[in-house]
Amino acid sequence: MIYTISLAGNVTSLIFITPLGDFFDRKQLISILFLTLSLSCMILFFSTNIYQIYICSFFLGIGVCIIPITISYISTHADFGVMYIGKIMSGVLLGALSSRFLSSLFTSIWNWKSIYLFSSIMMIVSLFAIQKVLPQECKQTTKKEIKYIEIVLNSLSLLFKNKNVRIYSIYGFMVMTVFSAFWNNISIYLSDNFSLNQIYIGLFSLTGVAGVSVSIFSNSILKKIKYNSKSLFIILSMTFFILSIIKNNIIIHAISSIVIDAMIQLIHVNN
Repeated sequence: MIYTISLAGNVTSLIFITPLGDFFDRKQLISILFLTLSLSCMILFFSTNIYQIYICSFFLGIGVCIIPITISYISTHADFGVMYIGKIMSGVLLGALSSRFLSSLFTSIWNWKSIYLFSSIMMIVSLFAIQKVLPQECKQTTKKEIKYIEIVLNSLSLLFKNKNVRIYSIYGFMVMTVFSAFWNNISIYLSDNFSLNQIYIGLFSLTGVAGVSVSIFSNSILKKIKYNSKSLFIILSMTFFILSIIKNNIIIHAISSIVIDAMIQLIHVNN
């Protein structure tokens, strides 16, 4: 339920907040979202009931739209390109995977809420880093004024009118479903079948970091497959097929984790 609520916040932000980047300074918008994330994590740390956790989860989902806003932000600079987008997506997956190790570590040392206090502090650190590192946005002027509601409606209509948008949206949905399903259940599976504690489960999650590192070679790999994600999905499917057959070998699971995260990373960058 908590994860579903955070996804609802994410969808809400993608539809209604991301377009605000065309009307307001994206750097300021990113800063506000970092503050939102920091405040949500802090409130969650001090939360005393499930309803407070639900509300914080929703706003954490809203803050995730920092990613597409940042990508559109750097696209206004000629010096940035696919390589930087690849680095951003690598950072996203790297953070998601590293957070599992850190949350396991924090839980074993302190308690399950301690990771949110750490996250709140890191969001403030990221806010100052963004203010210092990101260059001034190059605003593009248009001849006619565009209304906010028009951008929102056009974004939604593209899903039905544009075949490519539809395909890549489905691709994105599929890989995030795979990513979430795999990593949200792997800890229970490792605990039940291999009797691993939280520390070892956290260490296992670092195998995904190796998969994410494929972004270093993403440009050359995608060129070789002619930017077609079908072969990546085939490898992804084959990996899950192998996992369905060989269920009690932790080495196979570790290797599969690397392959799964590598394929997801490449599909994300290609999208």
